[in-house]
Amino acid sequence: MSKYNVKSRVGTIIPDWIVEKMLDEQEKQGNKRDSSVFRDNLFAAKDKCGFDWYNSKNGYDYWKKIFLAGTYPEEPQEEPKKYPRVMMISDSMWVWEKRVVEFEKKIGDETFYFAWESAETIEDSLKSRILLTWRFAKEIEPEPPKQIELTLDEIAKKFGVSVENLKIKK
Repeated sequence: MSKYNVKSRVGTIIPDWIVEKMLDEQEKQGNKRDSSVFRDNLFAAKDKCGFDWYNSKNGYDYWKKIFLAGTYPEEPQEEPKKYPRVMMISDSMWVWEKRVVEFEKKIGDETFYFAWESAETIEDSLKSRILLTWRFAKEIEPEPPKQIELTLDEIAKKFGVSVENLKIKK
């Protein structure tokens, strides 16, 4: 049973995961997310509260096959997350700690992350015996690049040339 009940031109129900892509495009192009727009007018362009096929991520030909021929690509499968991996974990979302997360488990509506006590590297996790649960996990954000201040003399010395022979471009 379809959640959206949007039909192609040949009368087949468009799979919900494709309608979700349509709604994403509709929103990206500045319109309100509303599936009734496509039930009323499958070809609704951006100026009619839909989206322009040619300005979408997938392009004109992708949508033409779906809307006009009623042919659908296979639903992409989400790549399973690979564990163990080093992540930032927290119970409060205020204080984050770096830990090795062994796996995640959904219990009811909540997801819990199982991480080794005090293990900040994969090698540390091999020595740990205590697995703790955490309510939140996120990827480790890369450190911003640090600025380095150098003099022309330092650069010249590093490359074995005189300062007069340096030509620095932006």
